[in-house]
Amino acid sequence: LWKKDPTLGTENPSLSYVWQKGTYHGSFTWEVPHPSLSLQPKRAGNSATLGNNLGNRSINLASFGICLFSLIIAKYYFEEFLGLEPCYLCITQRVFLLLAGIIFLISTIHNPKNLLKKVYSYVAIFFCSAGAYFSIKQLYLQSLPEDQVPQCGPPVEYLLETFSGFEVISMLVQGDGNCAK
Repeated sequence: LWKKDPTLGTENPSLSYVWQKGTYHGSFTWEVPHPSLSLQPKRAGNSATLGNNLGNRSINLASFGICLFSLIIAKYYFEEFLGLEPCYLCITQRVFLLLAGIIFLISTIHNPKNLLKKVYSYVAIFFCSAGAYFSIKQLYLQSLPEDQVPQCGPPVEYLLETFSGFEVISMLVQGDGNCAK
């Protein structure tokens, strides 16, 4: 049922009707922003979009939760339940996932506007992309034939005790034969 609403569209009364059905009273108006443009519908009342309703804080919190859940799965399912030892590239991927999760958590707590929101986003994208790069590198090593697989290196604990931090990072980033298993 279309019913004329005297509170809407005082400039053009032919466009000021309200749809009434049952107990719901929704309204729909038309705005003409410029004479050369066609009529464009606009909801009466709050015209917020879905992205604004969802909010950056909720998205960042959900992203942090995904990172945390992924790290918990890697630790308890792959290591404890299946008994798999993480290789160098697995550890590198987990570090970048942890860094991305920390950025998401800081962004959730801080809830920045404008410039800082973009900075947090770009840093999180960088960490996620770096983790994805090392994941692809591991898949590449796993696809190599047996004779082209690099030799296995020492355990990470030995590297941390013996070498400096920069040398350990260099070895972790390169990967070894353990990453091809």
